[in-house]
Amino acid sequence: MIFVLGANGSGKSSLLFHFAQKNTGKTRKISAHRQTWMNSDTLDMTPSNKLRTERDILNEDRNHQSRFRDAYAAARTSMTIFELINAENVRARKIAALVDSKKLEDAVEASKEEAPVSVINELLAQSNIPISINVYNDERVVASKCGSPYFSAAELSDGERNALLIAGNVLTAPIGSLLIIDEPERHLHRSIISPLLKQLFERRSDCGFVISTHDHDLPLQVPDVRVLLLRSCNFNGKNVQNWEADELSSDQTIDDVLKRDLIGARRKILFVEGTEQSLDKPLYSIIFPMVSIIPKGSCRDVEHAVAGTRGAESFHWLSTFGIVDGDGFVTEQIETKRGKGVYALPFYSIESIYYHPEIIKRIAERKSDVSGDNASNLTEIALAAGVGAIRKQVDHLSKKVAKKLVRSCP
Repeated sequence: MIFVLGANGSGKSSLLFHFAQKNTGKTRKISAHRQTWMNSDTLDMTPSNKLRTERDILNEDRNHQSRFRDAYAAARTSMTIFELINAENVRARKIAALVDSKKLEDAVEASKEEAPVSVINELLAQSNIPISINVYNDERVVASKCGSPYFSAAELSDGERNALLIAGNVLTAPIGSLLIIDEPERHLHRSIISPLLKQLFERRSDCGFVISTHDHDLPLQVPDVRVLLLRSCNFNGKNVQNWEADELSSDQTIDDVLKRDLIGARRKILFVEGTEQSLDKPLYSIIFPMVSIIPKGSCRDVEHAVAGTRGAESFHWLSTFGIVDGDGFVTEQIETKRGKGVYALPFYSIESIYYHPEIIKRIAERKSDVSGDNASNLTEIALAAGVGAIRKQVDHLSKKVAKKLVRSCP
């Protein structure tokens, strides 16, 4: 089982197509642009039509255009319904034949083998989806919600149908199949898709799985999986020559909170103080445009994050650093932090950049271009206003600096 993550344009669809090409005839694909509605809840294709459609889909999936379109979206849905109903019929005929042959013990043993519909009902219940599926005598797939009378499965919500079709596809796949699931989270909340995938993996340990997702948290919800982080890909015409990627295996000795930060990040990571809503992240993102900026709260949190990633040898592909506010650190403290990969600013905080005379001058020049005011006068006015505001806080700021100096003394 492997999850494939990456930004848009990093080559996820091309990699899934590559996997399918290398496993022709053994792959079952559940595409991101799959059809979740049902044209019918009954058998709307004959066995011969199904075989012919399977061959057509196999040929279509060899075409590079299958990366971004599905000419057989409706047919795939119909085939899933066909296979669910057919599995019920095959099981019933097998048990009936054994009973007719007076092989009652064998019939009892055969009845213990659950049909996919029964398994789906169990999975749906454990995945917080309060519906049950059944196959009526007229070979219709029907559903019941919280014990309600049965109604057509085609009338289920988008998410419920999506869960039904994904589970149906996986459970009816031949042994040894490679199941490629693109964006399983579509139409489904993580509280549903995580337990559903986990149970499908357990039920089909005889198959391989490749799951592409934009949900960085999803791989963390499923144990014992590997994660492939795609960085970019290089094309030669319509074909990909290679991918730039890193693998994150399931046995990483690093806590889940930090792992969540790293999934999807660039190779160079800068941990900073603050939160997602504070000014630190956007400011550092401007200064370091090709680096992933991850806010971690306090100075101590930044130090722990850097130490945690640098201490995990399996993250050899990462270059992690930290920047913290100056905050009155003495020279010895600054050097100690630097030795651990954490750099202290030479001033109180990153927000201090707003008060730097050079920044004020440049903003004044930009404003001058719009308003026509004299840039030098605007700069002088701003600096004077800043000094005036600080003057009212001199006593408070002096006491604060004195406290920090006293605390830093041995």
